[in-house]
Amino acid sequence: MNILFISYIYPRKGNMRRGMFVHQRVKYIMRKGNNVEVITTKGREDPDFEVIDGINIHRVSAADSIFSGILFIKNTLKKIIDIGRIEHIDFIVQEFVGISTIFIGLLAKIKRKKFVLITQATKWELQYNNPVNRLFIKLAFALPQKIICCSNGAKQILSNVCNPKKMYVVNNGLDDEQLVPTKASAEFREELGVKRGQIMILTVSNLMPKKGIDVIIQAMPNVIKKYNNLKYFIVGEGNTEADKEKLEELAGRLGIREYVRFEGKKIMSDLANYYNACDIFVVMSRDIGGEVESFGIVYIEASFFGKPVIGGISGGTADAVENGKTGYLINSKNHRKIEETILTLMHDKKLREKLGKAGRKRVLNGFLWKHSAEKLLKIIRA
Repeated sequence: MNILFISYIYPRKGNMRRGMFVHQRVKYIMRKGNNVEVITTKGREDPDFEVIDGINIHRVSAADSIFSGILFIKNTLKKIIDIGRIEHIDFIVQEFVGISTIFIGLLAKIKRKKFVLITQATKWELQYNNPVNRLFIKLAFALPQKIICCSNGAKQILSNVCNPKKMYVVNNGLDDEQLVPTKASAEFREELGVKRGQIMILTVSNLMPKKGIDVIIQAMPNVIKKYNNLKYFIVGEGNTEADKEKLEELAGRLGIREYVRFEGKKIMSDLANYYNACDIFVVMSRDIGGEVESFGIVYIEASFFGKPVIGGISGGTADAVENGKTGYLINSKNHRKIEETILTLMHDKKLREKLGKAGRKRVLNGFLWKHSAEKLLKIIRA
């Protein structure tokens, strides 16, 4: 098949982690024997055209301003015409929903091309209480023949504005070729200053409020009172420096700053080292400020390394964490349950190993990008 893939977010030279999961999806679709071309946004350091992992990437300008969406629409439509391949395209696939979806959908309709939309249940898609927003969102969802949701939670939420009969669920996946440790677990723990016998708790996440890192930090004083032989590592950065400062200030105010380490943003191989070295993984996802957790790929990444996972109940996290089998899902408001669950896992090594083993098996059997690509292509072709 010849597929034109359109995504506003995609890895850039200035930030290769940005939208990496979109590139991984495209890469594995191509590996299934399909011809894929991508149209995406351009950063200052990016060329207009490049080839990454054998994929043709066409980049268009979309200034970071209130007009970025309009500029992206204009330049994307122009690029489709310029590359002159619309007549040979079997499917147009767009990742993320926006105003551009309406224009791309209309072009697909005019050219009689099949149009498939992949939704991540972003904040924009959830703003359907406003009548104007609801009209735009319903129109955007009306144009594609098929809509792929990243989780069952996302599908349930978006069924308010979309016909459920054309909605399908294909979970995001994991690229086992990239997430490879460069150091042995014991060696890396020693580098981090984790002493023999200490429990290493890990969070890998953007530091935004919906990830609930403040809730985890608030749980730590009571955990430490009962089991203080631990280190808590937080890997990731916020949308602003203030996100990190607020969490650091909270840890200091609670008197646990010596137990908490903020590690900042890390490249994929370093992330693999952290996952491989930790004993317990936790992110307390929650619904806040009109945002939900669409899926939670970090839960899958931790499970891939055989780690027990504690997650918050929000959006699609139930797809990423099999409650009671690969880890535990907890309401972020239930502070006592969070504390008890962390302590239970800290004390019970066999339970940690049991949950971790089940999680790794689950990922290897169905949550790699090759699995995601197979499911997506099956739905598209049907």
